[in-house]
Amino acid sequence: MLEELYLDNIPISARGNGWCQALSSSTPKPRVLSLPNCSLSGPFNESLGKLQSLSVIRLHNNNLSAPVPTLQTLDLSFNDVLQGSLPEFHDYNALQSLSISSTDFDGSLPNSMTMLTKLVLLDLSDNIFTGQIPSFNMSKNLTRISLSHNRLKGEIPSAHLEGLLHLVALDLQGNFLSGSVLVSIFSLPLLEHINLFNNQFSSCNVEFQVASCPRVETLDMSGNKLVGLFPTSIFKLRNLTELVLSYNNLNGTLDLEMFKGMEGLKVLDLSYNNLSINASCNDSTIMASFPSIITLSLASSELTAFPNLRNLSFLRDLDLSDNQLHGKIPNWIWEGRQSINLSRNFLVGMEELSSLPISTIVVLDLHLNRLNGKIPILPPLAQYVDLSDNDFTSSMPINLLDGLSSLYFFSMSNNGLTGNIPESICFASRLEALDLSGNNLSGRIPTCMPAMTRTLRILNLRRNNLRGLITDAFPADCRLEMLVLSGNFIEGELPKSLVSCSALEVLDLGKNKMIGKFPCFLKKIPTLRVIVLRSNCFHGSIGCLDTKATWPMLQIFDLAHNNFSGILPAHWLTKLQSMVVDDDYTQSTVIDYGRMIDWNLLSAEIGFIFGFGLVIMPLMFYKRWRVWYFERVDDIVLRAFPSSVSRYWFRWTIR
Repeated sequence: MLEELYLDNIPISARGNGWCQALSSSTPKPRVLSLPNCSLSGPFNESLGKLQSLSVIRLHNNNLSAPVPTLQTLDLSFNDVLQGSLPEFHDYNALQSLSISSTDFDGSLPNSMTMLTKLVLLDLSDNIFTGQIPSFNMSKNLTRISLSHNRLKGEIPSAHLEGLLHLVALDLQGNFLSGSVLVSIFSLPLLEHINLFNNQFSSCNVEFQVASCPRVETLDMSGNKLVGLFPTSIFKLRNLTELVLSYNNLNGTLDLEMFKGMEGLKVLDLSYNNLSINASCNDSTIMASFPSIITLSLASSELTAFPNLRNLSFLRDLDLSDNQLHGKIPNWIWEGRQSINLSRNFLVGMEELSSLPISTIVVLDLHLNRLNGKIPILPPLAQYVDLSDNDFTSSMPINLLDGLSSLYFFSMSNNGLTGNIPESICFASRLEALDLSGNNLSGRIPTCMPAMTRTLRILNLRRNNLRGLITDAFPADCRLEMLVLSGNFIEGELPKSLVSCSALEVLDLGKNKMIGKFPCFLKKIPTLRVIVLRSNCFHGSIGCLDTKATWPMLQIFDLAHNNFSGILPAHWLTKLQSMVVDDDYTQSTVIDYGRMIDWNLLSAEIGFIFGFGLVIMPLMFYKRWRVWYFERVDDIVLRAFPSSVSRYWFRWTIR
């Protein structure tokens, strides 16, 4: 009689009634059912509960939508539409492995989980569980606990995790846990991995003996609210390979030589605390402290000089941003690196990169320094390059992005670049974000640039001296999400092929010389959140808005300082649900939007409503706000949607 059935990765594509009844009738006494990646869907049929001999069932990576009977091994992971909550558990429960990660389970974790005395593995990560963490001190065989990326909160009593002598990994990241970091977890003899990232722990009184925590290899307490002096007892963790304490409020002065004795350390991140790092060690001391280091992050650590990292042959990722580094970038810093972040310092120059070993660099971030002169040669394998907010004043080399087939993000905004944008910029065939705003660039927008939108999602050329037309050649598979060309001298009509950019969210063409009637074809782009056409030469009525079609996500709509005329449909304005007016400003702002308007006198301000989803108001009624907005409209557009232009988001998505 069949006892074990393995149908992994076979596309059964059946609903619950079908496959549940088939299994129960054909295999009445199975002990193991393995059906991952089989395109199964729920709901489950009650016939599955008749399989009394079943002790192991694996159903991960399907499309299930209902819970299953309690078993010894239960794996429902990666079923995005699977909803439910955990039942009350009883003392006869036989569960040894419970994996319900990456589903849509919610509710609290029942206190009866303490009765799961045979539990070895618990993975409830990436769900919507709330409330406090129950006690697991009766589950003596637990080797792994992962409750990451939920909404759990509150303090964890020390008794809840006591006695877990077999625990190897504890992952509580991405919750709202508070109070003190449990000292007791450092006494667990087999514990190797501790991840408390992104919680609200506030106290770090971690004092322990070296004999009590012989195996801890990775410790991540970053993104909390830890205060007080740096816990020097951490130096007793001789087997540490990763130590991440960034984004806390720890204070004190640290010498890099204090890490001597932690020879296995591969990742060290102390960034964004209130620490003062003394990096004036000699070469041999650095080597003795970090012989195996791969990632070193000391951002915002009051560094005044470059630490001598010349002979760290394994170092790949270096972050010394947001410090007080002056002078030129030393030659040795490039060799063997993959990621270098020296942004937010006071650096003024570098040696010619043509003679430096830059071939391995993937991420180069030098923004917000005082670098000047010619644009340096870019690394051939670069995926992310940010040279914005510096003092580069040269023209853009004709071959600037030649051969950079892996480049995703490139910014040289807020420099003093002159001359034309070279056509060769289109050779960066995988570029997703291009920001050349805030320069003195002139000439025409390259005719090949619309075709780049097959990959390009963000194009920002605002505040330059660009002229001419926008080539009407946006492709059918356009992926553009943000187009900002404001503050130039662009002429002609808005190209109709822009309608192909069906994911467009921000369109800012303000302060140009564009002509034509209101581009009614924009109604076919429902994703638009921002439309700014102010200070151009558009004319005629905008009667096409008097239809059922609208922009359900629209938050900024600015047609000021054009030659529009006619009626602004009142009922259309009422449909802009994303514009939520602040109650404090609505009592005295009632007006008939449907009356005839002299647009030249009112400069279309009466039809403009402004909002970030926080406070939104009709600005024309408040002169001080109107003037403030007119002076800052371009900045508002970008700051209202920071996720679209976040350099950090792009850095995280490096392939």
